[in-house]
Amino acid sequence: MQKTKTILIISLSLSVFLSGCLSGKREQIPEVPGRDGKTTPPSGNISPANNESLRLAGLLPKEGFTWYYNGFAEYGHRMTLASVENKQGVYTYKIEGVVDDPSGGEAKNRDWSLRITYTVANGTMIQEKKESTMLDSKFDRLEIIKTPLEKGTAWKQQVKDKSGATAILNCKIEGVRTTDESDFYTVLYREEDSDYYEKREIKEGVGIFSFEKLLSVDGNSFPAGYNLNEEASGYKK
Repeated sequence: MQKTKTILIISLSLSVFLSGCLSGKREQIPEVPGRDGKTTPPSGNISPANNESLRLAGLLPKEGFTWYYNGFAEYGHRMTLASVENKQGVYTYKIEGVVDDPSGGEAKNRDWSLRITYTVANGTMIQEKKESTMLDSKFDRLEIIKTPLEKGTAWKQQVKDKSGATAILNCKIEGVRTTDESDFYTVLYREEDSDYYEKREIKEGVGIFSFEKLLSVDGNSFPAGYNLNEEASGYKK
């Protein structure tokens, strides 16, 4: 009887000890910011590079979000986030949409569809697009923002236009503004040896809030772009 009590006491003590160790290990797992601003424990240790990617992922919405944009000369397009994938810290966002047809259906040979992929990895967000009628970048692949997400962050990138000609862009986060609900990042991209530029305002949890570029038509150059229609955009109810 005495032997049985001793074994029981040892078993209970061991259970308490192991419980305390496991509890301690859980507390040591770092928490990372989620898209709603709250923190949630990850499934394992987060490397600095993955943590930077998480911050960039927080600039984009969740699957099912629809954007409506209106802009220069009655321009408009709408698009929906069709899927979001995370593979080992690389986030891939697939977007499908359509540009408004200003001809009312008369331009039957024009392709008004658009496809955009955002890839977030190693502190960089890359935009890749397939379209022929968007009022957007003249470059189909572009690094649109990098960490750290703070004013003054700058980088250079080599890009190609639709003709295959290469160019160097000097890029910089020109400003950061904060509202009660979100942070906004203004990023300027200037092409070397050219007057051409692009400017984006990126809203946390939404993505591109506004876009502007230097548009050239018949030898004339002027700013043109589009803005998010916030009332029409969002998740389906």
